[in-house]
Amino acid sequence: MLLLKKRLRFVACIVFAFVLGSLAGCLAFHPSLPPEGDYKVGGVISGEITDGSFGQVRVPLSSVTLNDRPVSGGAYWTFYVDERKGEQKPDDLLPGKYVSFQASLYHPSGAVNPDGYNFRESLLRKGITFGLYGNDGLVISEPDSFYYAGFIASLRHSLSEALIRGLGDETGRYASALLLGMSSQIPSEDHEAFANLGIAHILSVSG
Repeated sequence: MLLLKKRLRFVACIVFAFVLGSLAGCLAFHPSLPPEGDYKVGGVISGEITDGSFGQVRVPLSSVTLNDRPVSGGAYWTFYVDERKGEQKPDDLLPGKYVSFQASLYHPSGAVNPDGYNFRESLLRKGITFGLYGNDGLVISEPDSFYYAGFIASLRHSLSEALIRGLGDETGRYASALLLGMSSQIPSEDHEAFANLGIAHILSVSG
């Protein structure tokens, strides 16, 4: 490329960048996945912990190990708590914490219908390549070394809590969504109302 003439060098750089980008995109969209099955899991909570329907808890993990062996890509970890039996989400389950537990690994599926929701693609956009279900033998601790994703998640969580304490519950939650991207702080019915009004973009940092 360096030995080519000026115009040809420019064209060669464009072609090289296109090929490199296509290869990187292909590798990201078709990652190598560990086999499905039961594993001893370790990882750092690297994002918001959100609550789903019927007691579901959803947690993003990074720096994941399976049977004490590191794997590439993040994990989408879910488990359930049965409030009717007095079960509750652990109070110390917070962003930045290190967790270890037994879980079943599965491969997220794509869209069933042509225009349907693509769960697999949605996770891949967040750097998550596989899912985990279960929390048998859950142990929560401080990480034994520095993890960038965990540090950022912990910092955002601390700032969000400070906003809620300083501004009050409702105003603080909206401030967390607008300033820190903590969209889960906004009730689902408010999300729906903003979407119906066509102004849902203001609930994102870029908006």
